[in-house]
Amino acid sequence: MGGHSGDTMDWTEECEKYLLDILHARVKRDPNGAPIFKGTDWVEMDEQIFMKFAIRYGPEKLKGKYHRMRSVHTKFSELINHTCVTWDVASGKVFANDTIWDDYFKRDKVFKTFKKKGYKIYPLLSLVFSGSTASGAFHNASTCAPQTSEEERRIEDEYLDVGSVGESVFDGSNRKGKHAWSDSMIARKERDLAKAERYMSKYGDTTSLFVEEYSVGDCMATLEATHGVSCRSYNKALSFFPDINWRKMFLMMFENRRKDWLDSLDE
Repeated sequence: MGGHSGDTMDWTEECEKYLLDILHARVKRDPNGAPIFKGTDWVEMDEQIFMKFAIRYGPEKLKGKYHRMRSVHTKFSELINHTCVTWDVASGKVFANDTIWDDYFKRDKVFKTFKKKGYKIYPLLSLVFSGSTASGAFHNASTCAPQTSEEERRIEDEYLDVGSVGESVFDGSNRKGKHAWSDSMIARKERDLAKAERYMSKYGDTTSLFVEEYSVGDCMATLEATHGVSCRSYNKALSFFPDINWRKMFLMMFENRRKDWLDSLDE
């Protein structure tokens, strides 16, 4: 069977989630959680997708898709880490005042999509890309595959602009600009940590942000050890894991009850 060519086929939700499954499995195997993918890796992933969906995207298109998803994850992370922005995990919708939205709209049209549709699969992207972003927003190029497009370079240029919209505090010929950029990134990191603490508190998490009794890792290990889970159920289960209450319930279920719950997600 020849299948379809990635040149003429759009990315379906099923293919996108399956690619994230594949990437997440490779992230878990990497000691640092941020693997650098080689040409052979993209060939293998393309073959896995072809065997499941009979669609041949090709290694270069997979690499491009990877960079686009990482870009979206970076931008959405920055958005929901804003102190005046609220993100609803269940619906994926984002809530902010018009002034904040207008500022983001000036930077990139993708934020209009975030406002209209939210981003429900963000937790799935976080399983893949959280280890390769700094402060939930700024990409750390030393731990990830090198950028290969003008779009990726443009995104990093935007994040160097950490002042007001249209005004950069970094000037390559100005030492004060460099110090201001560094200080701003430190301030952003502190702000993001505070945001994370408030977010976890909202969902009833009283454990440490870094050493959780009911961690996403524990949930993933349990899910992976459960036999007979369909791809659809697997992906749906992941969307519950950002919520500490769901993680507690998932890990405290008896094994047979847990399997029944997972099977119900496939209905």
